[in-house]
Amino acid sequence: MGDVTIACLACGHLHAVPEGSTLRGVACPKCGTPAAAHFPHEKMMRFEAVESEAYARACEHARRGDPERALAALEEAVRGGYDDFERIGADPAFATLRADPRFREWMSRSRSQ
Repeated sequence: MGDVTIACLACGHLHAVPEGSTLRGVACPKCGTPAAAHFPHEKMMRFEAVESEAYARACEHARRGDPERALAALEEAVRGGYDDFERIGADPAFATLRADPRFREWMSRSRSQ
């Protein structure tokens, strides 16, 4: 097992945690915010490897309500070879972004490439 890149929802800092670890005891090394503070209902959730750091950033930008940065990071992920459009379409991180016409246009354009 390797490390998994996660992003702090408080400050946006990307940091690595061991794959398969839980939220318990994980805190952002930059701001110190415990990961469990972001997901109190998932204290025992296990982190799984994310194939693309750009995809992870897109999720965080979308959760923070920044559609421009989310779309830019998604574009970067696809340019880097990420092509799981089914996951993008179903990922809860993009729930609010799905209503944005720019997201729907980007999905249509990216899938056809």
